[in-house]
Amino acid sequence: MSKIVKAMCEILQVTQHHTTSYHPNTNGTVERQNHTLAQSLRTYCNDTHDKWPSLIPGIMMAFRRSVCATTGFSPFYMLFGQEMKIPFDIALEPKDSLPQDTRVYIDQFLSNIKMSHKIALQNEAAQKEKDKVRHDQTARVRTFAIGDLVLLKVHKFPKGQSRKLCDKATGPYRIEEIGPNYTYGIRRISDHKKQASLVNATNLQPYIRPDPTRQRLSQEDQNIPPDPDSDSDSDPEVDQDDEVTPNVDVEATQQPTPTPQQTPDPATRYQIQKVLRGRRKHGRREMYIKWLDGSCTWEPDTCFDQEMSDFINSRWTKQGKRRKSYFN
Repeated sequence: MSKIVKAMCEILQVTQHHTTSYHPNTNGTVERQNHTLAQSLRTYCNDTHDKWPSLIPGIMMAFRRSVCATTGFSPFYMLFGQEMKIPFDIALEPKDSLPQDTRVYIDQFLSNIKMSHKIALQNEAAQKEKDKVRHDQTARVRTFAIGDLVLLKVHKFPKGQSRKLCDKATGPYRIEEIGPNYTYGIRRISDHKKQASLVNATNLQPYIRPDPTRQRLSQEDQNIPPDPDSDSDSDPEVDQDDEVTPNVDVEATQQPTPTPQQTPDPATRYQIQKVLRGRRKHGRREMYIKWLDGSCTWEPDTCFDQEMSDFINSRWTKQGKRRKSYFN
């Protein structure tokens, strides 16, 4: 089939252009026509959507008769050198009773077609330049280097599963080749399988390695006692828009420094000096932690294990009132 298509393109003097997968922007003329056709079908189609094929001839006739804003001519005029006549036009226009030489008609016909093609090319080039200037004002294309890790946008979803619940990207992949026009050759990390064709940058996004919020201390550093003078340090400014809960002093409730035979408490193991406050931000629970080095940071509850969570919950209030668990 590919040889037949190639031979047909040579006979008809058609130039082939190859595009990347899932990147319809490179076929802008075709995709714009498909958009117009789909919009017209959506307007006239019935509720059951079973009679849309019968609407295509009428919609295409209207399109061929309409003047294109880019070329300045209708598709019918570009092909036949005259505007399409419908039965209504024939009934109103007077008949030409004067004889016309066939040769004169053919010359005029060919002249009209050549002139329309020339003007259409000029109008199309000017319109493309305007569209490019307007597009480049806000367009931002991602660029990657060889060796970068990326995620590939998913276009095909498993049958029977919701598109909204499936992952939007898969990977990670590694950039192995840089092609023309912001295209890249990628290879999957999990099985080292290379993507068959180049992928446009619009279908790629940077991959960020999942790193833990804070690394656990080594065994020899877990028994370091807290600094007794760090309680008087001033706390950094906290966002007042978030829901803030009362102060919790973990240091005041800590047990004495454990002996080597004892298991250190979670606060010492995490190098936590004090839990200043808690909040719920964007649906996620966070704690404002003051560390032994004097720094203060907001940390999500997911960075603590269950033992540390129970340790903070058990000391949430000192008045004996019922506590609201921030971790369960």
